[in-house]
Amino acid sequence: MKFNSIFILILSGAFLFGCGGSSGGTDASTDSVDNGGSGTDFASVSGVYAANHFNNENVLFIDNEGKITAYNYLGDSYDNGLSCYRKAIQNDTNYLLNDTQLQYDENTLQFYTEVEGSRLAWEMNTFGSVSLVLYDSLQGTEIIIESGKFVLSKELSSITEDQISSSLCN
Repeated sequence: MKFNSIFILILSGAFLFGCGGSSGGTDASTDSVDNGGSGTDFASVSGVYAANHFNNENVLFIDNEGKITAYNYLGDSYDNGLSCYRKAIQNDTNYLLNDTQLQYDENTLQFYTEVEGSRLAWEMNTFGSVSLVLYDSLQGTEIIIESGKFVLSKELSSITEDQISSSLCN
Protein backbone atom coordinates (compact mmCIF):
# COMPACT_ATOMS: atom_id res chain seq x y z
CA MET A 1 0.00 0.00 0.00
CA LYS A 2 2.86 2.29 0.86
CA PHE A 3 4.40 1.52 -2.53
CA ASN A 4 1.21 2.56 -4.37
CA SER A 5 1.04 5.85 -2.44
CA ILE A 6 4.64 6.74 -3.33
CA PHE A 7 4.08 5.76 -6.98
CA ILE A 8 0.96 7.96 -7.19
CA LEU A 9 2.83 10.83 -5.53
CA ILE A 10 5.75 10.55 -8.01
CA LEU A 11 3.36 10.24 -10.96
CA SER A 12 1.39 13.30 -9.75
CA GLY A 13 4.63 15.29 -9.38
CA ALA A 14 5.74 14.36 -12.89
CA PHE A 15 2.34 15.36 -14.27
CA LEU A 16 2.41 18.74 -12.51
CA PHE A 17 6.00 19.38 -13.59
CA GLY A 18 5.08 18.66 -17.20
CA CYS A 19 2.22 21.16 -17.05
CA GLY A 20 4.34 23.90 -15.54
CA GLY A 21 5.83 25.07 -18.85
CA SER A 22 4.62 27.59 -21.33
CA SER A 23 0.90 27.86 -21.85
CA GLY A 24 1.36 28.15 -25.59
CA GLY A 25 -0.92 31.21 -25.59
CA THR A 26 -0.11 34.67 -26.79
CA ASP A 27 1.90 37.12 -24.74
CA ALA A 28 -0.54 39.61 -23.20
CA SER A 29 2.19 42.23 -22.96
CA THR A 30 2.61 42.64 -26.72
CA ASP A 31 2.65 46.19 -28.02
CA SER A 32 -0.72 47.46 -29.23
CA VAL A 33 0.75 50.11 -31.52
CA ASP A 34 1.05 49.19 -35.17
CA ASN A 35 3.65 51.29 -36.93
CA GLY A 36 1.97 51.16 -40.30
CA GLY A 37 3.16 47.71 -41.29
CA SER A 38 1.34 45.53 -43.78
CA GLY A 39 -1.15 44.39 -41.12
CA THR A 40 -2.69 47.84 -40.61
CA ASP A 41 -5.94 48.55 -42.40
CA PHE A 42 -6.15 52.28 -43.12
CA ALA A 43 -9.39 52.05 -45.13
CA SER A 44 -11.51 53.45 -42.29
CA VAL A 45 -9.42 56.64 -42.05
CA SER A 46 -8.42 57.06 -45.71
CA GLY A 47 -9.99 59.82 -47.76
CA VAL A 48 -9.85 63.53 -48.52
CA TYR A 49 -10.50 65.73 -45.49
CA ALA A 50 -11.51 69.38 -45.54
CA ALA A 51 -8.73 71.60 -44.15
CA ASN A 52 -9.98 75.08 -45.03
CA HIS A 53 -8.81 78.14 -43.17
CA PHE A 54 -10.73 81.36 -43.80
CA ASN A 55 -10.87 81.80 -47.61
CA ASN A 56 -7.96 79.42 -48.18
CA GLU A 57 -9.22 76.08 -49.53
CA ASN A 58 -7.03 73.15 -48.49
CA VAL A 59 -7.48 69.40 -48.28
CA LEU A 60 -5.64 66.65 -46.48
CA PHE A 61 -5.46 63.30 -48.24
CA ILE A 62 -4.82 60.04 -46.38
CA ASP A 63 -4.24 57.13 -48.75
CA ASN A 64 -5.00 53.44 -48.17
CA GLU A 65 -1.45 52.92 -46.87
CA GLY A 66 -1.79 55.65 -44.23
CA LYS A 67 0.44 58.19 -46.02
CA ILE A 68 -0.64 61.83 -45.63
CA THR A 69 -0.44 64.51 -48.34
CA ALA A 70 -1.65 68.09 -47.92
CA TYR A 71 -2.89 70.09 -50.92
CA ASN A 72 -3.61 73.80 -51.39
CA TYR A 73 -6.23 74.80 -53.96
CA LEU A 74 -4.78 77.84 -55.73
CA GLY A 75 -8.02 78.95 -57.43
CA ASP A 76 -9.66 80.27 -54.26
CA SER A 77 -10.02 83.94 -53.27
CA TYR A 78 -7.09 83.63 -50.86
CA ASP A 79 -4.50 82.55 -53.45
CA ASN A 80 -6.11 84.07 -56.58
CA GLY A 81 -4.20 81.61 -58.73
CA LEU A 82 -4.87 78.88 -61.23
CA SER A 83 -7.73 76.46 -60.70
CA CYS A 84 -5.50 73.60 -59.58
CA TYR A 85 -4.19 71.76 -56.52
CA ARG A 86 -0.57 72.09 -55.43
CA LYS A 87 1.07 69.83 -52.89
CA ALA A 88 1.43 72.07 -49.85
CA ILE A 89 4.75 73.87 -49.62
CA GLN A 90 6.40 75.72 -46.75
CA ASN A 91 3.96 78.04 -44.95
CA ASP A 92 0.90 76.34 -46.53
CA THR A 93 -1.63 74.77 -44.18
CA ASN A 94 -0.58 71.26 -43.09
CA TYR A 95 2.61 71.26 -45.19
CA LEU A 96 4.47 69.65 -42.26
CA LEU A 97 2.20 66.63 -42.61
CA ASN A 98 3.31 65.89 -46.19
CA ASP A 99 4.70 62.37 -46.57
CA THR A 100 4.13 61.46 -42.93
CA GLN A 101 2.96 57.95 -42.14
CA LEU A 102 0.08 57.22 -39.81
CA GLN A 103 0.38 54.63 -37.09
CA TYR A 104 -2.48 52.92 -35.27
CA ASP A 105 -2.93 52.50 -31.54
CA GLU A 106 -5.62 49.91 -30.82
CA ASN A 107 -5.87 50.94 -27.14
CA THR A 108 -6.96 54.48 -28.00
CA LEU A 109 -8.55 53.63 -31.39
CA GLN A 110 -6.42 56.39 -32.93
CA PHE A 111 -4.61 56.74 -36.21
CA TYR A 112 -1.86 59.22 -35.42
CA THR A 113 1.40 60.80 -36.45
CA GLU A 114 3.85 63.01 -34.61
CA VAL A 115 5.09 66.29 -36.06
CA GLU A 116 7.39 68.74 -34.29
CA GLY A 117 6.85 66.91 -31.01
CA SER A 118 3.05 67.06 -31.20
CA ARG A 119 0.65 64.15 -31.67
CA LEU A 120 -2.01 64.64 -34.34
CA ALA A 121 -4.68 61.95 -34.41
CA TRP A 122 -7.95 60.78 -35.90
CA GLU A 123 -9.91 58.85 -33.27
CA MET A 124 -12.23 56.12 -34.46
CA ASN A 125 -15.54 55.16 -32.90
CA THR A 126 -16.60 51.54 -32.45
CA PHE A 127 -18.43 51.69 -35.80
CA GLY A 128 -15.15 52.32 -37.65
CA SER A 129 -15.57 55.98 -38.57
CA VAL A 130 -13.74 59.09 -37.39
CA SER A 131 -15.34 60.57 -34.28
CA LEU A 132 -12.74 63.18 -33.24
CA VAL A 133 -9.50 64.81 -34.29
CA LEU A 134 -6.82 65.53 -31.72
CA TYR A 135 -3.79 67.77 -31.44
CA ASP A 136 -1.94 66.88 -28.26
CA SER A 137 -4.56 67.44 -25.53
CA LEU A 138 -6.99 69.38 -27.76
CA GLN A 139 -9.86 67.47 -29.32
CA GLY A 140 -12.89 68.25 -31.42
CA THR A 141 -14.50 67.81 -34.81
CA GLU A 142 -12.16 70.47 -36.24
CA ILE A 143 -8.95 71.90 -34.82
CA ILE A 144 -7.06 74.93 -36.14
CA ILE A 145 -3.58 75.48 -34.71
CA GLU A 146 -1.38 78.58 -35.01
CA SER A 147 -3.44 80.50 -37.57
CA GLY A 148 -3.76 77.60 -39.96
CA LYS A 149 -0.40 75.88 -39.54
CA PHE A 150 -2.44 72.75 -38.88
CA VAL A 151 -6.10 72.32 -39.74
CA LEU A 152 -7.53 68.92 -38.83
CA SER A 153 -11.11 67.88 -39.42
CA LYS A 154 -13.13 64.72 -39.02
CA GLU A 155 -15.23 65.78 -42.03
CA LEU A 156 -14.49 64.35 -45.42
CA SER A 157 -14.31 66.91 -48.22
CA SER A 158 -16.63 66.86 -51.22
CA ILE A 159 -13.41 66.79 -53.29
CA THR A 160 -12.27 63.31 -54.29
CA GLU A 161 -8.81 61.88 -54.82
CA ASP A 162 -9.54 61.64 -58.56
CA GLN A 163 -10.48 65.32 -58.71
CA ILE A 164 -7.21 66.27 -57.04
CA SER A 165 -5.18 63.99 -59.33
CA SER A 166 -6.81 65.39 -62.48
CA SER A 167 -6.37 69.00 -61.29
CA LEU A 168 -2.77 69.04 -60.11
CA CYS A 169 -0.80 72.17 -60.96
CA ASN A 170 2.00 71.71 -63.48
